[in-house]
Amino acid sequence: MQRISFEKIYDEFHRVLLKVGFPSERAALCARVFAENMRDGVYSHGLIRFPDFVEKARQGAHFDMCAQPEKSVVSDRWSSGTAISDPGWSMPPSAWIGLLTWRVSTAWDAWL
Repeated sequence: MQRISFEKIYDEFHRVLLKVGFPSERAALCARVFAENMRDGVYSHGLIRFPDFVEKARQGAHFDMCAQPEKSVVSDRWSSGTAISDPGWSMPPSAWIGLLTWRVSTAWDAWL
């Protein structure tokens, strides 16, 4: 079986996305993500998904090709006051985890 190079796959994804109307920077990002998914063996989010993604872009459905995510800071501050506190709160920062959530997302799986 002949293998197609990453660059060739990326270039073709990029060309198609530009033709559909994606801004250059956004087309480059999406092309890279689709190509990396193919390279990494996640075919369901690479070439298999690409035709439906392009068709949805042509239809103008479900997402804005030019939209940029916006950062909003949400935090909860807990204080044990005079209550018996959970020893987990006193753990060093190296033991903490970070969490990123999306308030609104196209969630490709929801519409493809």
